[in-house]
Amino acid sequence: VLGVLQTRTVELVVASCVGYWVLALFAVVLRRYSKTFQRVAGYGRALDLHRPSESPLPKVFEPSVSKAAAFHAFYALGSVICAVAFCGSAMMQDRNAQLGPAVWMMFLHFQRRLWESLALQTMTGFTSPFAAMAGLSFYVYTPVSVLAASNMAGTKAATGWRWTGATYCFAAGQVGQMWAHIALECWKQRNGGLHRPLPHNELPFAISKVLHYRCEVLTYCGIALAVPGAEWLLLIPLFSWANLAVTAREAREWELRAVKESKTA
Repeated sequence: VLGVLQTRTVELVVASCVGYWVLALFAVVLRRYSKTFQRVAGYGRALDLHRPSESPLPKVFEPSVSKAAAFHAFYALGSVICAVAFCGSAMMQDRNAQLGPAVWMMFLHFQRRLWESLALQTMTGFTSPFAAMAGLSFYVYTPVSVLAASNMAGTKAATGWRWTGATYCFAAGQVGQMWAHIALECWKQRNGGLHRPLPHNELPFAISKVLHYRCEVLTYCGIALAVPGAEWLLLIPLFSWANLAVTAREAREWELRAVKESKTA
């Protein structure tokens, strides 16, 4: 009876996670085509795309939360969920409760990003409480999704091309993203920390502009591939790709406006 109950619970969690990722993809579409939703869900430079003369939003949608604090909370929350799962797995005797490599990959990714946000990157700007909570939901549902999929996989492990692809994607994503973040931080230091458009004709800055987004997607592809029989986990890198594509577009629009205003000033 307990086994059946546990199976049904995991199935409900998986259904909830799939529903979340579908809704999250819909939210990205809204962010792309709705200017109002872009103001609500944006942060950092995306907020600069809108003028003060535009109609004010309720306080919950106004930028009042530090971007740095929000990102610290994102990675810390994801790390804590993974750590709790590790502790729970260690206390259980059932082999099916043992966590697969995907959970460890995810934990390492969260820890690296937390370290970067605390010790390497200089983050400025603000986000709205709504956008901060939406970001927190991502770092709740990502580990929960991987944990649920790992539980359903049991003692099965990814092998062959799947494991090779997972390892390559994760390793390349981690190394590439760290390099990109170091390059971006060097650019900020060279320009006194000013929030200016990155150069298009200077390497490595031109490459790092989009590399850190692509490596994020590559990392989540590796995590998803590391869980056998859980193709639905590819919704995570799919959402990351769509979300970061919209973010990159907003950053590009900001850069074009900044260049145009600097020429007319």
